[in-house]
Amino acid sequence: MDPLMQGLLVMLLPAAGLTIGLGLVTGPVMSRLAQYRVMSLKGTQQTDPSNSL
Repeated sequence: MDPLMQGLLVMLLPAAGLTIGLGLVTGPVMSRLAQYRVMSLKGTQQTDPSNSL
């Protein structure tokens, strides 16, 4: 493997790993926050049916 390809691998593999790791961590957190938001909006919008999601 030539030095150029090795340098690209050294730079890109950690970036790809970090991106995948952050996606796996933030995915469930964001879906949980969205679930709480929908539940709280349902609680406040029961009196006004025109504001449905």
